[in-house]
Amino acid sequence: MKGLLLLVFALRKYILLSYVFALLMGIESNAEEQFSVRRVYGFPAGERGIEQGVSACFAGAIGHRLLMAGGCNFPEVPAADGGKKRFYRGIYAARLVKDDSLNWKKVGELPTETAYGVSVTLENGVVCIGGCNASGALRTVVHIRMENEKAVIDAWPELPCTMDNMTGCRVGQYIYVGGGNCDGIPGSRVLRLDLQNVKHGWVHCTAFPGNPRVQPVSGAVDDIAFCIWGGFNPRTDKAPATLSLEGCAITTDDGTWSQEPIPTDKTGAPIFLGGAASVGLPTGETLVVGGVHRDIFLQALNNPQPDYLRHPAEWYCFNPDILLYDYGEWRLVGRSQVTARAGAALVWFENAVYLIGGELKPGIRSPHIFKLFSH
Repeated sequence: MKGLLLLVFALRKYILLSYVFALLMGIESNAEEQFSVRRVYGFPAGERGIEQGVSACFAGAIGHRLLMAGGCNFPEVPAADGGKKRFYRGIYAARLVKDDSLNWKKVGELPTETAYGVSVTLENGVVCIGGCNASGALRTVVHIRMENEKAVIDAWPELPCTMDNMTGCRVGQYIYVGGGNCDGIPGSRVLRLDLQNVKHGWVHCTAFPGNPRVQPVSGAVDDIAFCIWGGFNPRTDKAPATLSLEGCAITTDDGTWSQEPIPTDKTGAPIFLGGAASVGLPTGETLVVGGVHRDIFLQALNNPQPDYLRHPAEWYCFNPDILLYDYGEWRLVGRSQVTARAGAALVWFENAVYLIGGELKPGIRSPHIFKLFSH
């Protein structure tokens, strides 16, 4: 697979000059000075409690509209005090206005309240896949498009199992999903849907190697490979929890997996991407932000403490690094405490990347949206 990737990489160097590369890439040593994050005002308020912010929502873009749907939070009693998590089903669309604000309108509803699924933007809409709610995990797949300022929901083939807390993205003519919980069990399962033959339904691919990965991230290498990083395997009665740092990739025409490098910070220390957010860019690169801290999270999984949810946000040390992955190479292109959150959504929209919601610390969501762009 590496030979194929290197060949495509070499060809692309000659034929692809993308403005997105110039927008998001910093070649100089101090990447932190080459990337900016700006607050964009406005957040959905069409359901009681959602205005407090959500994590694990669906998000995408349809034409000149930013789309957001579902998500969850603790709107009444904090999680640290035993609050009940609330799931949402509203579909919201917004246009960007001149002063960098978003005018959100509720344009429809999902079939049921949903969070912790995967959303993929296509040319004609957004596909929302799986997830879960207070009643359990889902196998539902819907395609959302806009017609006369309203969301139109088309049912697509269901997943062969329930899936939640997985990852997924588009790779050429396919949508891939992998990892997460499959029928309630942490798994290594990978499925794909052929966009040229949607009615054929989801097909099983070779499972990725190593441990199951819950809450991983993924990206595409142009239109030829599905890559996955991060994720955790929960503790059981027989074994402690484990984290996956390394990545792995499978090509669309090959059932074997190859290893992909671990991202590192400016000191060379490995970055864990569990709970992070990723989005594919028009250049074929993958932008990744956020995620939980490797050591603090693993300690919480294996030795949970009663005061774990009561620390200030900075104690959790969520990842502030902004990363780009491209053909076997990670680059640090920025650093911001604004992007240091877990369970956020990233969307490529109107020539920039938009960061939506997420949690600032376990149980505390953010209603803020930010725009990521170069100087």
